[in-house]
Amino acid sequence: MADRNALTPEHVQRSLVALSRAHELSVTDGHWGAAALAAYFLVEEVEPPSEVRAAIALQVEHLFEAFGELFRNNGSSPRVEDPARTIVDEIDQGDGGLHSLGHNVIFPTLAIQAMARFPDFATEEIVGGVVELVRQSNGSPAGGPFFGWEGAEVDQLDVESDRTFSSESDDRNLAIQALDLVTETPVYKGGHAGVVGHVLTHADALIELRNMGFGELAKRCTRGLRIHMKVVERRFDPGEHDLKPRTGSPDPPLSLRYWQSDLGSRSRWAYGHYFKYPLSFYRLARRAAVPELSDYEPRFRRLM
Repeated sequence: MADRNALTPEHVQRSLVALSRAHELSVTDGHWGAAALAAYFLVEEVEPPSEVRAAIALQVEHLFEAFGELFRNNGSSPRVEDPARTIVDEIDQGDGGLHSLGHNVIFPTLAIQAMARFPDFATEEIVGGVVELVRQSNGSPAGGPFFGWEGAEVDQLDVESDRTFSSESDDRNLAIQALDLVTETPVYKGGHAGVVGHVLTHADALIELRNMGFGELAKRCTRGLRIHMKVVERRFDPGEHDLKPRTGSPDPPLSLRYWQSDLGSRSRWAYGHYFKYPLSFYRLARRAAVPELSDYEPRFRRLM
């Protein structure tokens, strides 16, 4: 049994295995491995209290149990010397637009970070699987549901990419824009919450890519993020779509009570976003140098 007081390298390896196998099922199934990787980085970067770390680790164990075969490590294959370049080259095969709500950059960014942390896990099997997942994501539609828009409108949106997305100050500006948009936008139950929430993970992935040395790719892919943000900015009448406001969690996402609740029964950890959204939220808050999280956190919790 894995140490339930902390997430371990074994958790990371099994998470990469799951992410690399997702393409055999669907792009959506990348969420499970990505969720467990997000949990690892949440614990490592945000450093919650020990009892919260233990509760997060236990939730990851439950996730592993729920998708046992996907997370099962069946051995190893030869290592890839430069996995980041291999994966980034595949991202760059896309058109820089919006695909799968940004998962063509969200999933591989987490994988690259995990393999940078643990180079021995960058095997041909894992890297090849992640590359195939990116290929499928690059070929997928924009996502949705985009209330207030016709499908063709989104596909034809003309937005300006961040041509100056090349410095720490640009990171901060983008982080602030993403946090402001997500926390100021009304959030409704169902798929709408996912469209809004993925602005956080999408922006986070591009900032992290830039800081790993892939600035040109990140700059090119901001076109997809700008489409994503423009779609979310448009207001619409929720009554026309029978949408109800989402209240979310009463507990902060770093509280023990939040992680001790039965998250797995709520749409299976909300497709893993109960792990992914907090990581991206706290990363962006750090990049934005938010002086008071209390200005954002209560409204962020509508997604949880």
